[in-house]
Amino acid sequence: MGTTLRHLAKVVLAIAALAVVAVVPAAPAAAQTSDWDLIAPQLECVTVNGDGTYTALFGTSNHTGWSLWVPNGGLNHVTPANLRVSPPEWIEPGRQVGVFTVTQQVGRPINYKLGITSVHASSDSVPCTNAPQVAEAPLVVGLLAVAGMVAAVGYRRLGIATASA
Repeated sequence: MGTTLRHLAKVVLAIAALAVVAVVPAAPAAAQTSDWDLIAPQLECVTVNGDGTYTALFGTSNHTGWSLWVPNGGLNHVTPANLRVSPPEWIEPGRQVGVFTVTQQVGRPINYKLGITSVHASSDSVPCTNAPQVAEAPLVVGLLAVAGMVAAVGYRRLGIATASA
């Protein structure tokens, strides 16, 4: 009688376990994320140049909270390879606009892969409202401002010198 009672207890426990599994849904598997899931290329816009080419302006998104070094290669490249473009290897945190440009023949696509995501540009992509400007443009504007101030000071000194003569 002892073995029958033990056998019956095992059956009851097995049925109870099955009932719990049927009533409690399985917990979802934790979403696996890596740095590659948290970075992405961005196509800002394109400008058709009028000479049979177009220029695509690209940016990046990095939601890791820190700068990532992604060497040019399988997880960071522009194709077709004949364009010989090396996208930036340091991907700064946040959304970076106007990081680099690529010029290609109209009718031929440009693909930029960063991490596990790719974006595709063509001459029919979203047009730029202004000519593409890369991130270094503030340096150029700063140099022009300095040159303008130097010219203004020189002009003023010239004006004072001629007025006293």
